[in-house]
Amino acid sequence: MITMPWKESTAPNVMLEITDACNVSCAFCYKKLHGRMRSLEDIRQDLDAATKLRPLHTVTLTGGEPTMHPQLAEIISMIKARDLHVFLLTNGMTFDQSTAKTLRQAGLDSILFHVDHGQKRKDLPQDVTFEDIRKRLDTLT
Repeated sequence: MITMPWKESTAPNVMLEITDACNVSCAFCYKKLHGRMRSLEDIRQDLDAATKLRPLHTVTLTGGEPTMHPQLAEIISMIKARDLHVFLLTNGMTFDQSTAKTLRQAGLDSILFHVDHGQKRKDLPQDVTFEDIRKRLDTLT
């Protein structure tokens, strides 16, 4: 077993779910998707609460699909203003060069694309292969 160097009170990351809207159907998704978007004020309050609990290094933005939030760039800027690393978890469905540029200018530091064979997506064939997934990930990166 590997022991991490931090405990619950010192973990340097917090995950913020900014929306429960999503544009992909994942076979194993446990989320109840309603299309709600969290307000900037709610997100600010969560950041305030998280930074009072422990020192943070990274804020991970999740959803649903966080790129569907119309104020994603403002959310990233708000986090960067606190000198924190911003990590985005996205399915990349609507991700393009324009989105990448906007989010980078807002201060996005890291991104993880979730693309797999258990998803029903418009950007992959219905009978998806691992080669299809690799090509899509290559395009996204």
